[in-house]
Amino acid sequence: MEEKIVETKVCKQCQSSFDITDKDLEFYDKISPVIKGKKYQIPAPRTCPECRRQLRLLQQNARKLYKWKSDLSGKSLISLYSPDKKFQVYTPEEWLSEDRDFLMYGKYIDLDSPFFPQFHALYERVPKRNIILWGWSENCDYVNGVGGSKDSYLIFDSTNAMSCYYSNSVNFDQSCVDCSYVKDSENCYMGIDCNNCFNAYYCQDCTNCSEAHYLFNCTNAHNCFACYNLNNADYHIFNKAYSKEEYEVEKNKLLGKFTMKDFLEFKKNGIVKNLNIVNSENAIGDQIYNAQNVRYSYGIADSQNIAYSTMLINNAADCYDVDFVGNGISQVCDASLINKSSSKVYFTYDTRGWSENVFYSISCKSCKNIFFCNGLLNKEYCILNKQYTKEEYEELVSQIIERMIQRGEWGEFIPPSLSPFGYNESVAMDRFPLTEEEAVKKWFNRSDYEAPFPQAEKILKANELPNIQDATDEILQQAIQCEVSKKPFRIIKPELEFYRKHHLPLPTKHHDIRHMERMRLRNPRKLRDRTCMKCWIDIKTTYSPERTEIVYCENCYNKEIYG
Repeated sequence: MEEKIVETKVCKQCQSSFDITDKDLEFYDKISPVIKGKKYQIPAPRTCPECRRQLRLLQQNARKLYKWKSDLSGKSLISLYSPDKKFQVYTPEEWLSEDRDFLMYGKYIDLDSPFFPQFHALYERVPKRNIILWGWSENCDYVNGVGGSKDSYLIFDSTNAMSCYYSNSVNFDQSCVDCSYVKDSENCYMGIDCNNCFNAYYCQDCTNCSEAHYLFNCTNAHNCFACYNLNNADYHIFNKAYSKEEYEVEKNKLLGKFTMKDFLEFKKNGIVKNLNIVNSENAIGDQIYNAQNVRYSYGIADSQNIAYSTMLINNAADCYDVDFVGNGISQVCDASLINKSSSKVYFTYDTRGWSENVFYSISCKSCKNIFFCNGLLNKEYCILNKQYTKEEYEELVSQIIERMIQRGEWGEFIPPSLSPFGYNESVAMDRFPLTEEEAVKKWFNRSDYEAPFPQAEKILKANELPNIQDATDEILQQAIQCEVSKKPFRIIKPELEFYRKHHLPLPTKHHDIRHMERMRLRNPRKLRDRTCMKCWIDIKTTYSPERTEIVYCENCYNKEIYG
């Protein structure tokens, strides 16, 4: 049954209009917590889905790393927090140690004073993990959000990545460099949203492709160069078939001369499908696989009953306004970075390990029935890191929620002022880029800390770089000046060996710039109204109307591509 609009609101953050539907209200009613026999209704949001997501992502720094020393042991470490921040920072082992008990930082809550400043004061006192790791990793000192990986450098939000560099969301990959959202692949460079690819360079939205250069939306394409929408094809250039011998001759003419700029211009002539939804029922959004009942969400797999969310995998269910979660989580509302069978999590960041009934908390693991807590491990019935009995906890929580309802705070996410990161350090900057002036105007914090430039014997400009076949190990002692930001950067030995092995040019841009360019090649996580350019029916798509791609509905696209 179709959802019905019951109210149209104006976002208090950006002043755009957005709808509240009967399905939304059903969800909020379903997951509203019951304390002492009374249901505390979660209200309909007062900000639009985009602004709600922006506020959640503001809490997360995925890619900015700084040098620090453990405030417990003095051990040198790499930290998410810049040295100008006034936190205590521990190694993951120190932070997770059974010897530590962050209840020592607990305070009694003052019911007559605003709650978020009290939570902020607690947050500033509690020690932080330097980085987030998922289980074991070996020789991965400069990473974050990584687990089960080895010999990797500057990779983020990744699992089982071996010898990967300068990448984010690379999972079960080996020898992948400058890649984003790549899985089960090997020897890939500048890959975006690719699966099961081998020796693939500058490819996007490709599956089961090998010996490939500059491919877009191809499946089972091998020995192909500068093609789009190919399926089960070999030896193609510009979507034209060649013999094996002819292909090698023509490809060698293009190698080293053809660029990503050339390919982007070429693929403007290609047909694209309005949305990428596979084996899913009652779904609207993009990049949705094996899912049911998904609305206005992106990057969803093997999950059900999801709305206004991104990057949910592995049996997530009944989630609204959630980002970066997986592994059996359920009944989560307005939260980010949740995993391992956690349920009934509300307005929270970084909750993991079979947690339940978690409200307005940050970085807690395996906890139940906590409110306004930070850094707790295996605790229950706590408020502001203060231990209570079950009866005391429920009585206080009832009073807290009542006060929050009176103040208009109940149902709102953690305020941006509580983020430990500047907007320019946070994941929000990836998804919602803002200039310094725009960020300040929206009352977001900004980090002005500048990490020291890398020391080097010499700084080379882009036009001074040698060809890869002429590059000696001497370049490892030199720095390269980014042709965009002018910020110098260095390359590491295994990176240089990767470029040599695959005959790739030395980079002329800083890895932060390369990352941002990959992010811009992905469509925004926002649906637009358009018409199919073949049959002219109304469609939803992430391709905005002013873009030049030829956008077809699923039916017309399948007829055109698959016959």
